[in-house]
Amino acid sequence: HSSILTAVYPYVHGARRNWTTRLTGANLTLAETLREAGYETRATVASFVLDRRFGTAQGFDVYHDVSVERMHSERRGDEVRDDALDMLRSLAGEPFFLWVHFFDPHYPYDSPHDSPRRKENDPTIAYADEIAFMDTQIGHLLGEVDRLGLKRNTVVVVVADHGEGLGQHGETSHIFFLYETTQHTPLIFRAPGTIPAGRKLSAQVRTIDITPTILALLGLPAWNHAQGVSLVPLLRGERQDLGLAAYGETLEPNALFGLSPLRSLSAGEWKYILAPKPELYNLSADPGEMRNLITGEPGRAAEMRAQLRALIARAPAPFDAGDVSMELDAADVARLRSLGYTASGKPAASRGESELDRFEPEGGNPKDYHRYFRKRSELMGAILEEDLARANRLARQLIEALPEVPHLHVDMANVFLAQGRVDEAIEAIDRAVSLAPDNGRPLAESMPNLPLIQLNTARALREAGRLDEAAAAFQRAMAIGPGSFKAHREYGNFLLFGTRQYPEAVEQLEIAIQETPNDVDLLHDLGWAYTALKHFEKADRILGQALKIEPKNHRIVQAVGILRMQQNRLPEAADQFRRALQLKPGSPEARAALKHVLEKIKRSPEAIKR
Repeated sequence: HSSILTAVYPYVHGARRNWTTRLTGANLTLAETLREAGYETRATVASFVLDRRFGTAQGFDVYHDVSVERMHSERRGDEVRDDALDMLRSLAGEPFFLWVHFFDPHYPYDSPHDSPRRKENDPTIAYADEIAFMDTQIGHLLGEVDRLGLKRNTVVVVVADHGEGLGQHGETSHIFFLYETTQHTPLIFRAPGTIPAGRKLSAQVRTIDITPTILALLGLPAWNHAQGVSLVPLLRGERQDLGLAAYGETLEPNALFGLSPLRSLSAGEWKYILAPKPELYNLSADPGEMRNLITGEPGRAAEMRAQLRALIARAPAPFDAGDVSMELDAADVARLRSLGYTASGKPAASRGESELDRFEPEGGNPKDYHRYFRKRSELMGAILEEDLARANRLARQLIEALPEVPHLHVDMANVFLAQGRVDEAIEAIDRAVSLAPDNGRPLAESMPNLPLIQLNTARALREAGRLDEAAAAFQRAMAIGPGSFKAHREYGNFLLFGTRQYPEAVEQLEIAIQETPNDVDLLHDLGWAYTALKHFEKADRILGQALKIEPKNHRIVQAVGILRMQQNRLPEAADQFRRALQLKPGSPEARAALKHVLEKIKRSPEAIKR
């Protein structure tokens, strides 16, 4: 999606892996250019992968993502459609750019129809149902464009960001390989009066060409830095082929299994895949990429390898605006897993290396490991379905086959924790740490999922009443992931309510509040800690801030009551506890606190008088 919006390849814009990197503000997006040109810019997206924190919201006046419903990972197509229709109707009188993102046809496949077909072993059936469902929603949108009288002056672009493996080439979904099953996607343009209807083009084009084409159709200046080009000459029939070469990459084999990353180049009828065992296919004669011609066409393979290297060498400088890495909490990781993604691993790269320095493939050949990729997908599915016995079996099989891959031991720890086997989870974590590459980078950078697993271990130890071990586990989570605000927050909460070490709790919570200054639950804990330390002025300020954000939060109202009681302002404390009971009738904590403060008032003539 970032490549579509920026017209440059991932090694330039920097958002190279979902969930571990983001699109930085140094990039220029289509939405930013159109907004500057006077267009209203709005978007409604269906997947947490496009949450605004990942950078794709830049340039949009309105951006409806899934984060508005924090417990959800995606929105169904009909919900996105309704949102888009509301936006469309409100925009009908002015120039607008509307991005409508559907996610329905995506692994894990789940037919929207309540029929036995979704339970069959053939995933293509549910996948086809999902496509048909999405197609219906697109039909509603186009119908509304026509009904509003916008058809003649509205450019419509329909595109997919990737396809699905559906078991071909040993790939279940779309993250490990670069075959046409995932790389070849539909691209449709409609601009009545500008683009002749019904043309079907077989020439090579790229998703990075979409933004330059839109700018050209709108009569806006082209971007000098864009790697994509305008397709208008093709669309109008002025040219039959622009001679474009398309780049592809995946870093997942390296990030998750320590294998070589993959790159590809498609030009004309030929496709070259750069790997430890390179591959060459004639897509015209062999569209299924079943016959590797690398030994029979050495000259062509060498030529395409050189062309791939030259493409990277002449690319514009990367938009490096500081750290592009992302840190996700437990809820975020769970949401990504529900979408079929696994938030662990980060591709190895030494600091200061250029993309050309990383050009040569290093590590095992991914295609030789396809059965393990499939098994790990099954493992993630078993965890998602809470089939822990099966998950345990799959994790053990993977570790037995690939004992030196640290991420698999992290997976095993995750399964152990879900089964309540804390000590075995700790052993698995220790094994993962011992296997992590010693490249001078923090462990959290090599294995972003590790701090979360360590944090889950600390939680399990806390629940088991093993408080000293829990404290040590919280500290290890912070050491593995420096800057892990989630770890500081939970450790602070543990110190506050678990061991009542108030000064230490304040120290941890103050670190955490820097990242999320308006988090009401965190403000509650910090206010409570300052109340316990009798730092009443600070407690008043922090709890007051929380009340401004959520004035009807019964926990905050109750915490203010505790503060007033500690200040010996008993009638005010009673008022707060009564209000907390109104907000949450039957709350045993508020009722007990109110009873306690009323008894104190009875014994205090001064309080009665006030």
